[in-house]
Amino acid sequence: MNGPGLLLALVVSGAAGYLQYRLIVDNRGTQILPQVDEEFRQIRYKAEDPRLAFDGGSAQLVHEAREYEDRYQRTLIRVTRYARNAHGEYFYFMSEGTGKALFRHISQAAAEAALGRKYISPP
Repeated sequence: MNGPGLLLALVVSGAAGYLQYRLIVDNRGTQILPQVDEEFRQIRYKAEDPRLAFDGGSAQLVHEAREYEDRYQRTLIRVTRYARNAHGEYFYFMSEGTGKALFRHISQAAAEAALGRKYISPP
């Protein structure tokens, strides 16, 4: 095999190996995303003031951000969500799919700062 043919063979072999690696590598995102979704849907918070009540099954998801372990986005490590209830109140949710999600009500000012153009004023 001459120089250009050998170079072409190495490039093709490298590309094939990389594609195989990307297809075979364990993608944790496929494992934690269903858990995160379930954690979010199961949140039920009843408050004395009905404006502050939250039901993850009926809440409007305004924004979702996924954080990955590496720049190739192979391993999902954290999901952050901003959601609204029927009264226009905002809630912050963050989970790593471990069953220990962080969930809290946030002020309108904090929601507006975090969401920018996605922010919707309460009715």
